[in-house]
Amino acid sequence: GEKDMAYGMTEWEKMRAYVENERKRHSSNYSQGEREIVRDTEVKFIVSPAEVYELASELLMLAGLREEEAHLVADSLTEAELRGRPTHGLVRIPGLTELLQKSERRKDAAGKADLRVVSDGGHHLLLDGGNNLGYLAADRGMSLAIERTKAHGTATVGVFNTNHSGMLGYYPLRAAKEDLIGIVLCNCSPLMTA
Repeated sequence: GEKDMAYGMTEWEKMRAYVENERKRHSSNYSQGEREIVRDTEVKFIVSPAEVYELASELLMLAGLREEEAHLVADSLTEAELRGRPTHGLVRIPGLTELLQKSERRKDAAGKADLRVVSDGGHHLLLDGGNNLGYLAADRGMSLAIERTKAHGTATVGVFNTNHSGMLGYYPLRAAKEDLIGIVLCNCSPLMTA
């Protein structure tokens, strides 16, 4: 209804204002490209998937992610929006940027997320996420699972010391592109909604 539409537009306007404030704060230049209609749960916005991806990437780099890491997270956020999962899309950006600015993430000498294999049994591994974004840890975990499945026929990778990893359906798609079956599970705090 009208109330839902106003709410959706308000949220979009908040996101756009947030983006503009971050751009000004970091004095970055931005040029707008062509726009297409992309649907949200209640409202239609005039925004292309490419623009969503670029906005997300830019904000995540401003918050401290390296370019390739920002692109990976932005791709997951964009995919969530396109698949009708806005709770795992752009709405996550303010929380992610705050988390990146406040958290004590383990990084390597080049500033990249330092994700360490702490147990390696060939076809089963345990990955320490180093308090880095769950998106990065889940992606690395899936990369290892794909690599080890090709070598051993099957693989299981556990990941710990990380946080929210976005839309879980994003990661098994990587396995499917390699003609493999991928299953991703996670735990979280108990939550009950009315």
